[in-house]
Amino acid sequence: MGSASQYENPDMTNSVDLIDLEVSQPTCFYTWLGDAWRQGPISPLIRRGTTLHFEFFDSEFDEWEPTTVMALEDDGLYHFRDGKEHHWGFWAETKAQIYLTGNFINSDGTQGVEIYIWPIVEKTQERGAAPGKKAEIGAKVQLKKAQKQRKATKGS
Repeated sequence: MGSASQYENPDMTNSVDLIDLEVSQPTCFYTWLGDAWRQGPISPLIRRGTTLHFEFFDSEFDEWEPTTVMALEDDGLYHFRDGKEHHWGFWAETKAQIYLTGNFINSDGTQGVEIYIWPIVEKTQERGAAPGKKAEIGAKVQLKKAQKQRKATKGS
């Protein structure tokens, strides 16, 4: 696994009182054990056809989870399934943010709500791409660099 610093500050994983829907870096807000809202960093988003690709920082193990691939299904929601684990969510876009909001059930039966937010980078907005494409433009390069860094780290 790559280092936590490969995207942004992973130390932002903590409990929060309010959810900021206009974040400056890719962020996930989620409920944990019915106790509180937490937030954590996520990687830039890559959208390929009807799939979404991103990584999530797991503060419990202090590492980035392998790339999550959520696929659009007939119900209009994006889904990720791995054994008993299931995440599903609804995609929405504004001029400034991309949102994926939904629910999850972990393999241990833990359930909750999650809100993934990717800010649309102003630099890519100048290119005139559609909002979902804007986030994808810069994210592909960032994710490839991070994957190369991870491979280099594993080899040393």
